[in-house]
Amino acid sequence: MGIFIDLKIIPQRIAPDKWKKVYQETLHLIDHYAFMDRIEAVRNGLPYSFSARTKDRENLFGTGYHGWNSIGDLRTGENTENYVLYGDIHAYLPDGQTKDNGADILCAVLPDMDDIIKTSGCINIWGNKTQGEDSHIYLLAVACLITDRFPEAAMVSGDISAGQCRKAVAWANQYLDTPIGLPVTAVREKLLMRVRQSGIPGDKQLEAFYLLTLEAKDAGLGAFVRREFSAEEIAQRYRECFTRFQIDQHGFSAYMKEYLEMGYDFKELCRIVVESPKGMQAGPEEFLHKIIESKLHIKSKETFDYTKLSTENADCGEVDNIQKMFAKVMGRLCGAGNRNVNAFYPLEKIVEDSQEVFGSQCDVPSLIESLLKESEENGSGDILQSVLYDDADSVCRQDDLRKNRKACEEEKYDINSYRELADFIPGCRMKPELEADIIKNFRMLHQFAQEEYEEFRVLDRVQRENFFIRNNQDILLHKSVWDIIFGRVMDDAYIERIYSLFHVNCAKKDGYNFCRNLFANIQALDYYWDRTKDV
Repeated sequence: MGIFIDLKIIPQRIAPDKWKKVYQETLHLIDHYAFMDRIEAVRNGLPYSFSARTKDRENLFGTGYHGWNSIGDLRTGENTENYVLYGDIHAYLPDGQTKDNGADILCAVLPDMDDIIKTSGCINIWGNKTQGEDSHIYLLAVACLITDRFPEAAMVSGDISAGQCRKAVAWANQYLDTPIGLPVTAVREKLLMRVRQSGIPGDKQLEAFYLLTLEAKDAGLGAFVRREFSAEEIAQRYRECFTRFQIDQHGFSAYMKEYLEMGYDFKELCRIVVESPKGMQAGPEEFLHKIIESKLHIKSKETFDYTKLSTENADCGEVDNIQKMFAKVMGRLCGAGNRNVNAFYPLEKIVEDSQEVFGSQCDVPSLIESLLKESEENGSGDILQSVLYDDADSVCRQDDLRKNRKACEEEKYDINSYRELADFIPGCRMKPELEADIIKNFRMLHQFAQEEYEEFRVLDRVQRENFFIRNNQDILLHKSVWDIIFGRVMDDAYIERIYSLFHVNCAKKDGYNFCRNLFANIQALDYYWDRTKDV
């Protein structure tokens, strides 16, 4: 499981001089964000690594080509996997490269579908994990730049959304001489035009549009689809989706929710699920139970969903980190998703449409009345749904109150978490509970130093340097930190603090975060070490 940004290009379609020009634009962007690179070095015959600001490097990774590499950001020290960009398009044209067949690059990300020509000559130059770390949006900005400059030869995809793209493009345009636009997949009108010009068969175009769009599948997108595609095309798409599942499976509920939230015809849904021989042919009672359970007939209800991924909540620029994504996926598997649909259809219309479509199979008014009575008596019938979303004192409502209180509280302070220690300066306002925890931890460091430091004191310069090189296993230190270590390694009064941090157990998350964030801002380390000394 991971969070990815993919960038595909068809290098045969890109002129070398134009690629060089765009590469120079990417260098301009990386000058305005602290992308982090990993540099290998040797001291005293021992190899070690340090982090440094990403910049153009000659013979990157021994390829013979210059380029840049990012593995995260320097401000927080948060890591991603490698994101590499070469300054010469020939780096992406190895011997034996598959010939470009002229197919639209959009087809490169579509699953195998009948009668769709797959793109050849296309390579994925990015496809690693960002894990939703801070640099995710800024890497996306670089990908959006390349996609904008080479619309027929480049495409960005992965765990991204239209909202993220808007955020990335807005940031990039502050620094580019020639502004860029959103990727075609983030603009419904442009995407549909490309799909229709791509050679994708007409009966596959709606599904291709659904698979490619980065926009939220909401009422606005639904209205656009209804204008551009026939009612039968929409119905056929959902017949194919629904018939993959039984009505009691999560997949059915997810597609039903999507259908209703996009504002599609309820009467047609009745036909697809219950009446049509080509549809699911579910029973009227189990279908109407799902409808009542979704509270489609109730205008005011809680529709927030803890398990909704940031890529599904596509209009906002939020990025899930890997921990949040994992929690949402597990929550969904455990049934913590909100069944309430973000749509409204009057009860009398539900009765009327159901009666018209499958009234011959059952007494629709009596059945709905019975289901409503059951819902009123038993609530949602699901304790988790009630506790999380529906009760007057639900977790969701209480969470809103807590978030509001937390936001108000955090506005009082400059530093509210260990992660924000990267922005620490002496005299800033720190959350009292956080500062108390920091002071407690530093007192423990002092106690440890008193017990263990004497063994280190007897070492000479090379031995001391080698101690730090050999024991730096968990955290990629910035070059400036190594400069401090090597420059002050014989300063017993100072180096004791670095020595103490090197003995924190960074295999545990709390220890890792404590050390990483202090090494990210040495003045925070110095300030709290001196403040807690002899206390």
